[in-house]
Amino acid sequence: MNSIVITMVLLASALVCGCAADREAVRAGSVSRVSDIFREVTEGAPLPPGYAELRVVSSLKTHRQGLFPLHQDTHGTPDYALILTIDGEAGRLKGAPVREDCEPRRLRDPEAGDGIRYLFRTAIRLKEGSHTVTVASPDDDATVTGDVALAEGERYTLVLSPVYGMSANRLRPAFYGSTGFLQGVRGFRMVLQEEAL
Repeated sequence: MNSIVITMVLLASALVCGCAADREAVRAGSVSRVSDIFREVTEGAPLPPGYAELRVVSSLKTHRQGLFPLHQDTHGTPDYALILTIDGEAGRLKGAPVREDCEPRRLRDPEAGDGIRYLFRTAIRLKEGSHTVTVASPDDDATVTGDVALAEGERYTLVLSPVYGMSANRLRPAFYGSTGFLQGVRGFRMVLQEEAL
């Protein structure tokens, strides 16, 4: 009996420490350690020699403000933002909140229901070469890091697709493993696309 209790306490401690580590990673990625790595520009602006353009886009859905009154956060408000960090320089991506109530478009649609849609979009100029990109959602304690290789004079789009948390409403065994925006963003899938000139 004592070994079961000890095992449960150790598992609970590991979960709490893991969540705390995620929060610390997000907070650490929110602070710039360097500057002059990237500069926001108008999409399609002429590029100086040695530089490339990287457009970062993401469309995601969150719950409305006040849905969880005991948990204070910026979901559903204009203050909800993503943190974009490139090679140690951090910047905030903001999107205008738009209320969206949509029917499921397919079986297990993670974005079906009443919530707030955000479209994040920015264009930045970077030196050619390899760069480490980190995207974080501070209110969701979610972060993802990847490397991108950019060629001089080229334009790229980095698409950030949200990965939502597991749904708690499991009505039938067929719906185990389904995700939903009400459970928050748990990460992102990053896809780099080169634009045809």
